Amino acid sequence: MNRRSLNSLPLGKAITGFVNYKTAEGLSDRSVDSYKRILEHWAEYAGNKHVAQFTDHNINAYLVYMRNDYIPSRWSRDTRTLSPKTLRNIWITMCSFSAGQTPSFISKAR
Repeated sequence: MNRRSLNSLPLGKAITGFVNYKTAEGLSDRSVDSYKRILEHWAEYAGNKHVAQFTDHNINAYLVYMRNDYIPSRWSRDTRTLSPKTLRNIWITMCSFSAGQTPSFISKAR
């Protein structure tokens, strides 16, 4: 059995474990795919560091980037910013990924 500390877990492996857990919970394929897509985009943005290296600041910076600077790639070539509903879904995914704990960035965002 691997008893490695969770702090040394690479983000990519943590995302895989989280997605597998959500699948085992019985969520719809569409919900699981949404979680996976959002978290993989975050890993691409943040780099595949170890989970312990991330702080509230890193996650908050990502959310600000998604709200202000991210230009979505759409089939329609529409370059409008993300909708409030999409941003809320990203925020919920990030909160859920943080293992149910309420990080300080959540209280600051309200």
